Amino acid sequence: MYLKLIKVCFVFLFVLPVTLKAQDAYWGIKGGLNIVKITRLPLQGAFKQGFNVGVFANFKISETISFQHEILFSTKGITMQLPDSLQQFNKGTSQYTQTFNYIDLPWMINYHPNEIFFITGGIQPSIYAHFANPKYSHIEYNKDNVNSLDFSLLAGASFLFKNNVGFGARFNLGLTPVFNVSDTSGKNYVMQFFLTYAVNRR
Repeated sequence: MYLKLIKVCFVFLFVLPVTLKAQDAYWGIKGGLNIVKITRLPLQGAFKQGFNVGVFANFKISETISFQHEILFSTKGITMQLPDSLQQFNKGTSQYTQTFNYIDLPWMINYHPNEIFFITGGIQPSIYAHFANPKYSHIEYNKDNVNSLDFSLLAGASFLFKNNVGFGARFNLGLTPVFNVSDTSGKNYVMQFFLTYAVNRR
């Protein structure tokens, strides 16, 4: 299932731009910083830093509207303070940190009020890139208890200059629980900052 989804995304990224006119579609590379927090957990959480890197394809629909799709490797995760009763399972320290790797597949509509600036809205399915059977742990918020799929809404804004270099920011609002843990509905909230380069844009 997951491999088929990724294959379909690669078709959008690399096959479709070839079939369109050069001025109507382009692809590029991007990367940047993630600032992540998992909300609604019973323990006090904090912001965690990660990164994102990948490729994108943009398809012009009209003078002001375009469709954009991306495939990103993205690191998220959790940072929280543990009570005294759990610190013995975390090498005796109170700060508990775990990094979770995802393949993000955002689908977006862009509105271009001018030639260099655009705003973005869309949806993002994400595939958790750690496939293992859940193992018992006294600290439940670990890599083996993360759900395989994550869905979020996204909104942001970007600049893409005439030299094909750009930058932007995006917020992802998680819709599905991060963990497969009973009585826990924590969701990913991600602020993403990134640089882009449009490889074949004219």
